[in-house]
Amino acid sequence: MNAFKIGMAGVLAIALTIAAARIAAAGGPTGWGYPSCLPVTAFPANINAPGVYCLGFKYIDFPLPKGVLITISSDNVVFDLNGATLDGTPKGNAFSYGIMAYNRRNVTIRNGTLRGFNYGIYLYTPLGYVNTRVRPSHHILVENMRLIENRTSGMYVIAYDSVIRKNHIIQTGGSADPGLAASTWGMIVAGDGTRILDNDITNTHVNTAYGGGTTTGIYLAGGLNFTIVNNRINEADFGIYGGNGNWGKFRDNVTTAVGVPFTGGTNLGNNN
Repeated sequence: MNAFKIGMAGVLAIALTIAAARIAAAGGPTGWGYPSCLPVTAFPANINAPGVYCLGFKYIDFPLPKGVLITISSDNVVFDLNGATLDGTPKGNAFSYGIMAYNRRNVTIRNGTLRGFNYGIYLYTPLGYVNTRVRPSHHILVENMRLIENRTSGMYVIAYDSVIRKNHIIQTGGSADPGLAASTWGMIVAGDGTRILDNDITNTHVNTAYGGGTTTGIYLAGGLNFTIVNNRINEADFGIYGGNGNWGKFRDNVTTAVGVPFTGGTNLGNNN
């Protein structure tokens, strides 16, 4: 009996050691890298199943004549760029997207750089209430992204109850390439209940092939009950622009070299 007990204890110790080694290899529940995420290694890519995905390369130069570099065609996806840069660098009238999803829910995009696309991030979920009182929540989160030198907009997010936070959107527009609309936007957002928090948007310029156009830091394309707090917007014709005057509330936002800092909404103070 004693020998049997010692044997079982040894088996248990070995099992615990193996389990600990597996946890260490995976980096734990909050770890980074393989195998705690599914690597995206070939491009263009289509993420078509739920899961946590990441990039193993630090710089990916993939100029697109048109189309989408990474498509998300599943709900319940986390795409962590893991610090990588996706460089699209299109020319002429190319119309390209860095990351696109259509009619998806519970999607997170975080921790990387998208450069040189028409739209860095393009997430569009058709809007519509279940009835007059209840809407679906789409649970879209975009955080800690750097969207650089994209030619029409850094991001386009249409979804209910999105969260857009801690992103840097830098040098949108300013291209002389033909075929590009003149107006540009740091971000275009629609959907009731969306929160836009602690973002930096700077150096937004019109595309110059045809003349005219305007520039906007945060453009609210429709919706109610927005909360917009603690954003910094530099160099644009419009800072926060909402065509619907009752779009929501804002506070603690700072603009510099912006023609019209704020349009619509309820000013809760500390905006400059």
